Amino acid sequence: MQITAIQKKKAVFFTGCNFPSFFPKTTDKLVEEFAKYDVGVVYDCCGKPIEELGLVSEAAGIIERINWKLKESGVEQVIMACPNCYYFLKGRLDAEIISVYEKMAELKIGNIYQKERIPMYYPCPDRKDRKFEYDMKPFLVGKVEDAFRDVQCCGLGGCAAGKEADVAQALTDRVKASREPELYTYCASCICSFRRRGYEDAKHLLPLIMGIDEKVPLGKTPILNRAKCKFK
Repeated sequence: MQITAIQKKKAVFFTGCNFPSFFPKTTDKLVEEFAKYDVGVVYDCCGKPIEELGLVSEAAGIIERINWKLKESGVEQVIMACPNCYYFLKGRLDAEIISVYEKMAELKIGNIYQKERIPMYYPCPDRKDRKFEYDMKPFLVGKVEDAFRDVQCCGLGGCAAGKEADVAQALTDRVKASREPELYTYCASCICSFRRRGYEDAKHLLPLIMGIDEKVPLGKTPILNRAKCKFK
């Protein structure tokens, strides 16, 4: 785990893997804004993709390492950009875990995003509790609608994208069949999955709330963006 210049910080922003890979400008802006309030940053993987590959003991080792490093650094609160990281690590770390939107509302970071209608796709881990959507309410003005109820997953869950590509494509095809002109969500993994399979109007709400105009990269660029985090 890389903890950048945050030794003995009480709160850290945990970026996860895919958000800085696909939204590097928004990530950098959030890091910059949080730093004004003495919030540090952690660039690391939560271990969920490893566990989904069946490498349970390896994933447990990642969690143990993260927990040890956070305790060593005096971290009491971890701010999650990714709902997958949030639910995977919640209850498995000694530190308090909150969503990035909850912290942004507390510190008054970000802007109001207004649109008459917001067709929302709820990421798998947050589909029941909708904790992230609740924390996002101070930033959204408009009618939020559950517009993709019959789309069970974006196609990345359970490593379907690699092992069952036809299943993953069928899920994106359902999004296309909905005839919704846009899809809004708050999971970078969902965004990249839908866009890679031909649905280009999938939008992440966090860059919009932060006022960042950011084009979602495909190909090798996300891998390079993630690699750059090691040097920050």
